[in-house]
Amino acid sequence: MLPFKRIYLWGFMGSGKTTVGRALSKIRNTSFIDTDKQIEIISGMSISTLFQSYDEIFFREREREVLQHTILLYEAVIATGGGMPTYKNQNVWMNEMGKTIYLKVPFEFAWDRIVQA
Repeated sequence: MLPFKRIYLWGFMGSGKTTVGRALSKIRNTSFIDTDKQIEIISGMSISTLFQSYDEIFFREREREVLQHTILLYEAVIATGGGMPTYKNQNVWMNEMGKTIYLKVPFEFAWDRIVQA
């Protein structure tokens, strides 16, 4: 069994995946990837614009493509979109390719963060 060099963070929107991911990558002295940011960079539009212009399936396929490319990274901390692990059993793939960490927070905490954003 390979040592876990990739850490995949997942959880509800507003759970702190990006904040925790940045801090963890500094501690581990490794790369940090936010899959939503990567999608925005590649597509040239925000996530909300993607959803408005296309549909959820289009977006989920972009997520899957970005996730699959993380295999090229030897070591990294990756913050995934909130729904990514449930689409096409990507949680199984993430468990095989690295260590997954679920950030569980109370709904009120996540909601406050979402509203403030």
